[in-house]
Amino acid sequence: MTSPTAIATWARHQLALSALRSTLGVLEPAGIPVLVVKGMVLAHLLYADIADRPMCDVDLRVRPRDFLRAVRAMRASGSKPLWVSRQFGAVSFEVEGTLIEIETSVGPPGLCALSVARMLERSRERLLPGDLRVREPEIHDHAMVMLINAYKDKMVRCPSWSLDDLDAIVAHLDPETFLVRIAEARVRTLAWIAADWMARERASDRWRGLRERMGARAPRRLYAWAVRRSLQQAPTSVTLRALTRMASDSALQRVWALAAGGAGSAISWVGSGLETLS
Repeated sequence: MTSPTAIATWARHQLALSALRSTLGVLEPAGIPVLVVKGMVLAHLLYADIADRPMCDVDLRVRPRDFLRAVRAMRASGSKPLWVSRQFGAVSFEVEGTLIEIETSVGPPGLCALSVARMLERSRERLLPGDLRVREPEIHDHAMVMLINAYKDKMVRCPSWSLDDLDAIVAHLDPETFLVRIAEARVRTLAWIAADWMARERASDRWRGLRERMGARAPRRLYAWAVRRSLQQAPTSVTLRALTRMASDSALQRVWALAAGGAGSAISWVGSGLETLS
């Protein structure tokens, strides 16, 4: 017998699917390529029943050059932003009662060298229920999106289903391809730390195997030690927040990430500077 929780989750997916259809119906005619990431597509890739994968919002990615056009198109359709940040290239709307989050980078700016444009070039088509065709990241790119999202949330503060997604997606990866991708994105250290955490805290044999392929020790050992110590002793600290910003293997990108992270006034709440996006 189907549980009330499963029924509620299934219903949430249907609402999210309708909201996604409406959003794409605004953005695609405006000539804005859109990637659908995380739960909206992973529920169909990684789970036998979508009711096994909770759904909170719909996550989309667009190229940075399309960000302002996307905001304007959504506003013209009658959707009002809940919040927007030009600095971070991120905005959220409520569409048909579902939170739609649109971002322009993989993780916070400066954290990862993988661009949305490159992901779009490698993206695949997925047919969702109701004959809704969407673009989703190629599987290794998608794994990187998930990994960086979990790292950004300090691992310990991730929703449990995000970690379940991470554990499940490894079975779909070619390890050598994944190692090449994380090197290209300059996140080998980040990936090693996250894989190590998944192996130790979630007892994930799949991530343990990937961590061993990455090497016995983290590429930036002092940084990895500092992050691991902070995760254990102060997972909500400002120190850990700054450390996660410095995860890139590129020194230049670390400077960029810290500068972007320090711009706390970048987020313009509705009614406070949002008119600049008109």
